[in-house]
Amino acid sequence: MAGCSNSSERAYAAILFIEGKEYYGQKIVNKDQYTIQAEIGKVKFRVDKETLPKQNFSSNSLEVGTPIYSVKEDKNILLVKLSDEKYQIFSEKAIEN
Repeated sequence: MAGCSNSSERAYAAILFIEGKEYYGQKIVNKDQYTIQAEIGKVKFRVDKETLPKQNFSSNSLEVGTPIYSVKEDKNILLVKLSDEKYQIFSEKAIEN
């Protein structure tokens, strides 16, 4: 037998990079679970899923143009609009120097 046939797809974290901070994708929620405060921007750059985003408003999982919102309930959480009714939570993790 030549080679290994047990190649498995690696799982990569969904990451959104905004203003020097990494936000990690969490669960998907209905739009009424959080109160949207404001649209803070849209995804401007998409990198490969294996790549850590480093440009402002870049992601390794979200499409360019995806709206990003702050919420009233928690300043460390952002919501990303997936559809009219569904949003994905992204939670903050500060960059370590």
